[in-house]
Amino acid sequence: MSVFYIDFCVILCYNADSGKERLLAKGALTLIKYKINILEALKEAGYNTNRLRKEKLLAEGVIQSLRQGKYIGLPSIDKICAMLDCQPADLIEYVKDDGGVQENI
Repeated sequence: MSVFYIDFCVILCYNADSGKERLLAKGALTLIKYKINILEALKEAGYNTNRLRKEKLLAEGVIQSLRQGKYIGLPSIDKICAMLDCQPADLIEYVKDDGGVQENI
């Protein structure tokens, strides 16, 4: 059985105001938001950043992206969900943009 992943960083969106396609990875248009402070939730569950690094639970780039509110890939979300015993929907949410955004997936 094959499993397909859609990485939030490569979803193309069309911004009707500027008329240009933009990548979410560049931070130009953000439709996915974190619902919680993931690093704080991990800390409360016993996973401080030193432990995450030492045990190689999350890469340094993932930790930095979480600090900056940037996107992380689904494999990292999968690891976080396992550590927090939660679902991806507990971590992220889609925020509808009423400004005429169309998704091109």
